[in-house]
Amino acid sequence: MSQLYLERHVELNRPRDQVWDYMSDIRRAMTLDQFHVSIDCNPTDAANPKTGLVVPILHEILGWEHTRLARITKYADYEVGWGESTPKGEYDPFPHSEGWKIQEVDSASCLVTLWMKGQWRTPIGSRIQPYLWSTVIAPNLDRDVSDLAQAVGADMSRAVDPVPDGAGELLSLAFAQTIDGMPAQEFFDRVPPLYPDRKHDPSSG
Repeated sequence: MSQLYLERHVELNRPRDQVWDYMSDIRRAMTLDQFHVSIDCNPTDAANPKTGLVVPILHEILGWEHTRLARITKYADYEVGWGESTPKGEYDPFPHSEGWKIQEVDSASCLVTLWMKGQWRTPIGSRIQPYLWSTVIAPNLDRDVSDLAQAVGADMSRAVDPVPDGAGELLSLAFAQTIDGMPAQEFFDRVPPLYPDRKHDPSSG
């Protein structure tokens, strides 16, 4: 399955410069993600990041702690983006990229856009990917924006939807490596066609 892309937009009743002043330090921007615990970056680089800078991010997902490497792909006025992958040699179940953009609406408000692009590589995750994006990724991004609004003391133009029931179970399923005791890919390889190509003679009844 190809990469999927998702954007979330929300208007905040704070000036663009005020919101960007908070976001421009990547120690803040990169830890707004619900699964990002902390980053390993010296204060000078964090406050003045350059394109190409690689920043380790400590993640915690369903109790699983691991480090992913974020490479800054864009850093300009009112916009920051990065791509994430596992350290070299480690299997990456979900390579992805994300970014923020702050656009002025008027002198007292701004439009925040948060986007994510990625692809699940696990056998199960690749098959349930569309459901993961609507059930897990979309609410996750909404909460990231909500945390930003709270950090800058802003009200949001729309409320955050509740996390759907089963979101955690669905995400956990995406990481599963076996089905019925066998490797997941081997299980899928053995699944027969749902509608076998059988020739049928109508006259035979």
